[in-house]
Amino acid sequence: MANKPSAEELKKNLSEMQFYVTQNHGTEPPFTGRLLHNKRDGVYHCLICDAPLFHSPNQV
Repeated sequence: MANKPSAEELKKNLSEMQFYVTQNHGTEPPFTGRLLHNKRDGVYHCLICDAPLFHSPNQV
Protein backbone atom coordinates (compact mmCIF):
# COMPACT_ATOMS: atom_id res chain seq x y z
CA MET A 1 0.00 0.00 0.00
CA ALA A 2 1.51 3.30 -1.06
CA ASN A 3 0.05 5.65 1.54
CA LYS A 4 -0.84 3.87 4.74
CA PRO A 5 -3.21 5.95 6.87
CA SER A 6 -1.79 7.19 10.16
CA ALA A 7 -2.89 5.60 13.43
CA GLU A 8 -4.81 8.79 14.21
CA GLU A 9 -6.71 8.59 10.92
CA LEU A 10 -7.49 4.92 11.47
CA LYS A 11 -8.70 5.50 15.03
CA LYS A 12 -11.00 8.22 13.73
CA ASN A 13 -12.47 6.03 10.97
CA LEU A 14 -12.58 2.56 12.56
CA SER A 15 -14.39 1.12 15.54
CA GLU A 16 -12.24 0.13 18.51
CA MET A 17 -12.57 -3.54 17.54
CA GLN A 18 -11.69 -2.88 13.89
CA PHE A 19 -8.58 -0.97 14.95
CA TYR A 20 -7.57 -3.69 17.42
CA VAL A 21 -7.98 -6.48 14.86
CA THR A 22 -6.33 -4.71 11.91
CA GLN A 23 -3.52 -2.90 13.69
CA ASN A 24 -2.71 -4.98 16.78
CA HIS A 25 -3.05 -8.54 15.44
CA GLY A 26 -6.18 -8.95 17.54
CA THR A 27 -9.14 -11.24 17.01
CA GLU A 28 -12.85 -10.83 17.54
CA PRO A 29 -14.37 -12.83 20.38
CA PRO A 30 -15.60 -16.20 19.02
CA PHE A 31 -18.98 -16.21 17.25
CA THR A 32 -19.46 -12.42 17.44
CA GLY A 33 -18.49 -11.16 13.97
CA ARG A 34 -21.21 -9.49 11.91
CA LEU A 35 -20.30 -11.73 8.95
CA LEU A 36 -20.47 -14.98 10.93
CA HIS A 37 -23.59 -16.23 9.14
CA ASN A 38 -23.04 -14.35 5.88
CA LYS A 39 -23.89 -16.54 2.88
CA ARG A 40 -23.56 -13.95 0.10
CA ASP A 41 -21.26 -14.75 -2.80
CA GLY A 42 -18.34 -12.44 -3.38
CA VAL A 43 -14.79 -11.47 -2.53
CA TYR A 44 -13.78 -10.26 0.92
CA HIS A 45 -11.48 -7.23 0.95
CA CYS A 46 -9.10 -5.70 3.50
CA LEU A 47 -10.77 -2.93 5.49
CA ILE A 48 -7.59 -0.82 5.40
CA CYS A 49 -6.19 -1.19 1.86
CA ASP A 50 -9.08 -2.85 -0.04
CA ALA A 51 -6.84 -5.72 -1.19
CA PRO A 52 -8.80 -8.88 -2.03
CA LEU A 53 -8.41 -11.45 0.76
CA PHE A 54 -10.50 -14.47 -0.21
CA HIS A 55 -13.58 -15.53 -2.15
CA SER A 56 -16.72 -16.50 -0.23
CA PRO A 57 -16.54 -20.27 -0.98
CA ASN A 58 -13.25 -20.29 0.94
CA GLN A 59 -14.78 -18.68 4.03
CA VAL A 60 -14.47 -20.94 7.07
